[in-house]
Amino acid sequence: MRFILDLTLERGHTYVGDPLDVAVAWIPPDVSLVDQADIERGRGIVAEHAGEARSEEAFTTIIAARGHAIEAPHWTLQHIGVRASAQSTGLGAAAVAPILEICDAEERPCGLVSSNPRNVSFYERLGFEVEAEVVTPDGAAVMRPMRRSPRRAKNSTN
Repeated sequence: MRFILDLTLERGHTYVGDPLDVAVAWIPPDVSLVDQADIERGRGIVAEHAGEARSEEAFTTIIAARGHAIEAPHWTLQHIGVRASAQSTGLGAAAVAPILEICDAEERPCGLVSSNPRNVSFYERLGFEVEAEVVTPDGAAVMRPMRRSPRRAKNSTN
């Protein structure tokens, strides 16, 4: 997780709320989060900590989930974190709203991958839909690529 967060901080946009109860990291449409060198670096980190076999399983799953990525230029919600004491207050939805508004205004889709089934309903309330469920080879985890199509402006007459 630290590896992906580092890449996001290097290449994306990170927003931290005030008070510091929420943080959101987005990858904009003109930036690629990972390239082949990053994949190899990440594979090495996992192998160092969990072993070569586990690393291969993890990256097989990640690459399978990436097979459901949006091909058109899009925003990617890479990470959202809300302090436990502030969860279920609307803070998370409010924190992602500005970029979702940009997506709608620019008529761009946005995507994410959720590995936590408890978060799926939150993302669905924001308009995301599960594209697939990619299960790790050992069945221990499921990655859910999700997509949100741009919404029409409420005052649109088209």
